[in-house]
Amino acid sequence: MSSSSTPVPCPINILFPEILCYIFTLTVPPLKGEGLPPISWKSRRRKPPTRLGAPWSLVQICSTWRIIALEYAPLWSTITLSSVSPPRHLRYLDAQIERAGAAPLDILVRFTGEHGFGARRKTRKILNKLVERRQQWRSLHLEFVWALPPPEPFKQLGSLPMLEEIIISGRSMMYLERTWEPVFANARTPKLRKVVLGDQSTPSRHVSFDFSLPLPSPHVSLSSWAELLSYKATFEDPTMHFTNLSRALNLVECDIDFGEPTCDIGVVSMLKLRRLVITSGSFLPHLIAPALLDLHVHGERLEPVLP
Repeated sequence: MSSSSTPVPCPINILFPEILCYIFTLTVPPLKGEGLPPISWKSRRRKPPTRLGAPWSLVQICSTWRIIALEYAPLWSTITLSSVSPPRHLRYLDAQIERAGAAPLDILVRFTGEHGFGARRKTRKILNKLVERRQQWRSLHLEFVWALPPPEPFKQLGSLPMLEEIIISGRSMMYLERTWEPVFANARTPKLRKVVLGDQSTPSRHVSFDFSLPLPSPHVSLSSWAELLSYKATFEDPTMHFTNLSRALNLVECDIDFGEPTCDIGVVSMLKLRRLVITSGSFLPHLIAPALLDLHVHGERLEPVLP
């Protein structure tokens, strides 16, 4: 190469910042239960070095990437907090919450320790910060490795104006009903579109997690269930599904797991339902769904309901 030749720039260095921001967001790990947080730790040394994933690794590439990443708030809006998060993880989370600014937040809170969030002051501090920004919550996933009562900040959530999705999963969900249901019964969620209720160990026999109790209270929203588009849940008792489905008449998709009905559960009409996944064909005679296009039935006793 001659001394007068002009070096060819690397293609990624000539991309518009908007395109780089989009590429950056694709590198952020999605929120998943039982998954590793974006920050993980090696265990061979007494004080292990930090192994950072996106978005943290992006600010270490070059000064241009650092500036773009730090100024793009949505890049920092996917947050995983565990009740046993190590102190260094908490420091990163503290910075991440600040960098997220006013962007909508997607949050996974894992109740993994026997004493929950009450035993560690620094963990409570991060949880308090997240709850202070509850007006920005877009999705909330609560995962219970231990069946724990709501931490104090969750007891007065009030209005969640941007919340579109709630996922509740874990073990011992029968215990969670009486301790967590008041939290959601008093939360106002006008944009809620998706509810997922699941148990990783045994079917949730009696848990309904009522997001809008039909009670004469000015603090309870009656519109949350009516606006739902997606419902996925596991209940051994099918009547629990009917309790929820009877209030979610605008559902477009529904995945439900349940046992055999032991009594007359009536009929539910879902005029907009287009996709249905069920674990027992015995549910079909109790359903009116004229717009249904996609049906998946898993189970052994299909003959009585399918030709």
